[in-house]
Amino acid sequence: MAARVITNSEKTQQPMKKYLVSAAVLGAVLLAVNAKKNDPVLMTVNGRQVPLSEF
Repeated sequence: MAARVITNSEKTQQPMKKYLVSAAVLGAVLLAVNAKKNDPVLMTVNGRQVPLSEF
């Protein structure tokens, strides 16, 4: 079998992909946490607050 030649661009793609995936996951987590904090109360029924996310 012939040896495979690894180019410089192939060496740099793997760490970059890991970085981009990590950044996307972190961004999704931050958006989810922020969405829970910013859930306004739409109305109160029998003393129970009903947030907008219930609709």
